[in-house]
Amino acid sequence: LANLSVGMYQVTNQGKLLTTALLSRIMLKNKISGMQYVSIALLGFGVAFIHLSEYHAKEESVSTASSATTATKQNQILGLMSVLVCCLTSSFSGVYFEFILKKSPTQLSVHCRNFHLASWSFFLATVHILLYDNDQVMQYGLFHGFDIYVVLVVVAQGMTGFVVSMMIKYADTVLKGFAISIAAVLATLLSVPLFGAHISSSFVAGALMVVSAVKMYSHYGIKIEESNSKKDAENKDEEIGLISKEKEEQNESSSALGSDNRGDKRGANHRRKLVQNP
Repeated sequence: LANLSVGMYQVTNQGKLLTTALLSRIMLKNKISGMQYVSIALLGFGVAFIHLSEYHAKEESVSTASSATTATKQNQILGLMSVLVCCLTSSFSGVYFEFILKKSPTQLSVHCRNFHLASWSFFLATVHILLYDNDQVMQYGLFHGFDIYVVLVVVAQGMTGFVVSMMIKYADTVLKGFAISIAAVLATLLSVPLFGAHISSSFVAGALMVVSAVKMYSHYGIKIEESNSKKDAENKDEEIGLISKEKEEQNESSSALGSDNRGDKRGANHRRKLVQNP
């Protein structure tokens, strides 16, 4: 954000949706059609429009002189490279977590994996407190300022973590991105009666893009599932045909062996009769 405008950041940061889809295709071998890639790109533009509508609403109180002075100090190449690294790391973390949940040799439960992640969060939060907030914690205590609203937010965030883990385990990381985009639309709509926010044309356009992208992704995902089911049915039919052919060949070979054995027995009996009655 120090080297990019808010608008450029909101648009480029949605590239993590595409990088998530690509990494999911590479690491998890998930099948994604071309139209689904188009829907993911449309989703990114829709979310960017929604965030830009919020930014323009707040920008009215900012003077043009201060924005001009900050724009001259920005290094856009460094900012774009930072956003690209952010998109790759965010996408990789989500896809790798999905890989651990679904395809790890040690199949642990979702709660155990959440505990593993929470242990790292606890360690990093402890380091941050010791470096920056140690004096305030020693003076006021660790839970200073924790009223009922803060506790409710903490509980909601914890439940969100469980829901996201279940979503990744039984769906995928790409669908998590769609769910977060829909949540952004719903949050903005709820802010109208709760906080008196105003809906702009940019928000309407972004919301329509998000809804259209969700519909496109689900529609073409159903087609992929149908084609996969047809291929599976064809493969099963081929396997059944091969098994029936193998059984027929085994029956033919067994009948041929049986006839040979019967012929051998008849010849042996005929030779015995000749020996007994020369």
